[in-house]
Amino acid sequence: MSPETSQKLSLFQRTEILMRILDKQELETIFNSLTALQMKDLRNFLEDELLYMAAINKEPIMGKSIIRSKYMPVSDYYRQQNCGERLESCMDESCHPTNAVCFSMKMASHIHRLLDLLKPYLEKSTAR
Repeated sequence: MSPETSQKLSLFQRTEILMRILDKQELETIFNSLTALQMKDLRNFLEDELLYMAAINKEPIMGKSIIRSKYMPVSDYYRQQNCGERLESCMDESCHPTNAVCFSMKMASHIHRLLDLLKPYLEKSTAR
């Protein structure tokens, strides 16, 4: 597998993750098998899904900046981790080559927040 390919989730992985979310299963076992960049790809994918769900429910347009404002502030996360990297590398998400574990944990916290934000949309769709 080329380095470029390993940075992105496959269609199969995305489908498996969506099925787990719909079945209200934990994603932790999947997290353990993903690289730091695949965790970022998953976060970005779920952000796109949230934007899509809001649009089909005819809700006010929201952008990724609004979604990302709902995450723990980077400076708070950085302090909690007692990280030796520069704060800027945490803010611009460039620390993954040198601190992949911390980067993946940050992505996991974003993904968990996204799941909370997606939950009302999923409950609406199953109530129909």
